[in-house]
Amino acid sequence: MGTDTTTEPVLDALAQLTEKVDQLLSSGPSGAMSIETFISEFDLKRTMVYELIASGELPSVKVRGRRLISRSVANEWLRSMDPSGPAYSRLHQTQQAS
Repeated sequence: MGTDTTTEPVLDALAQLTEKVDQLLSSGPSGAMSIETFISEFDLKRTMVYELIASGELPSVKVRGRRLISRSVANEWLRSMDPSGPAYSRLHQTQQAS
């Protein structure tokens, strides 16, 4: 008995999500961090963080209702910021205003 063709895309999506969550939770020494932790550690405003996530500039995943950011992804995002780019200027303005 094979898999119903209507469930194959759902199963594929679930497998991809499971792989992504496993990678996220196992990356770095502490794996993933909550939005609140990211905001605190990077000294950013909540609105800016959600704007970065919505724009795709800051990758994240939602697991059981919680938005998580991989520590390695967060560090890579910080290292890769282009000083002439919009995220860098928003971060710089936010830190100056604090």
